[in-house]
Amino acid sequence: MAIQRDQPWVMRTYSGHTSAKASNELYRLNLSKGQTGLSVAFD
Repeated sequence: MAIQRDQPWVMRTYSGHTSAKASNELYRLNLSKGQTGLSVAFD
């Protein structure tokens, strides 16, 4: 796999929180600030 130096990094959050509501609020906040994707663990 080649490294693409001319493209910005993909920024993601991978974490769990106390509730689905808290997780949703954090994900929406980060996306509004420019985060480009989510990685969610369903456990």
